[in-house]
Amino acid sequence: MKTTIFAKTAVILFSFLIATMPTKAQSPVSLSLVLGGGMNVPQGNMKGSFAQKPENWDYPLSKIGYSFGGKAKIGFGSLSLIALGSYTSFSNDTTGNIAGIMVVNGTFTMNITSIGVGIEYAIITTPIVKPYLGVDGTINFISGNINASQTFSVMEGTSTSFNQKIQTAVRGGVGLGGGLEISIPNTPISFEIETKYRFANLVGKEHKENAEGDDKIYLEDGKETNNSKDHNRAINYINIGIGVKIALL
Repeated sequence: MKTTIFAKTAVILFSFLIATMPTKAQSPVSLSLVLGGGMNVPQGNMKGSFAQKPENWDYPLSKIGYSFGGKAKIGFGSLSLIALGSYTSFSNDTTGNIAGIMVVNGTFTMNITSIGVGIEYAIITTPIVKPYLGVDGTINFISGNINASQTFSVMEGTSTSFNQKIQTAVRGGVGLGGGLEISIPNTPISFEIETKYRFANLVGKEHKENAEGDDKIYLEDGKETNNSKDHNRAINYINIGIGVKIALL
């Protein structure tokens, strides 16, 4: 009798383990929040100067900028869906001598507020370290400010100053890159180190003529249609950040 009871119990336990194995193999849905910040390295057309001719002019933002923000992640095993938001700022004090006629000194600032969605895929999943690849699409609200003075050498050093605000422009962008998640055992806390190449104005570039002397100007990232010497201005940068991840589910 005891043998029969033991056998039945063993069968029940074995059946229960078999039944629960698929549930164990399929990782449950996870929910987490990541908050952090980092630095941004300007690329391409963001590394111009005030000294360039108008048709060759790029944004004079060669200095490293900063950013902060967060993302919410819903995980399904190795794949995660993300919703993100961030604020990025670039600022640079620069000077330039334009054709020996005028010297310009000033500060150029560009701010980018972004919201978007994306996906991340874990290449390898271990209890402590998890490298991943990621791609996201964003809507970017780009604004800025120019505070400068210009001195005309041909007019006995006559100097004028001006402050112009870049009106907010909405552009579509993409971020490509990856990162590394480092977990602290037996806690809901982990750290993420991430690097992405960001194309902030991949979609929506346009040229609008600025009125001379106006204190509000356009972003002017698109090529002027009737000017063969003009060119599009890509707002691209490398974002390197670190964040704290908190598991909520």
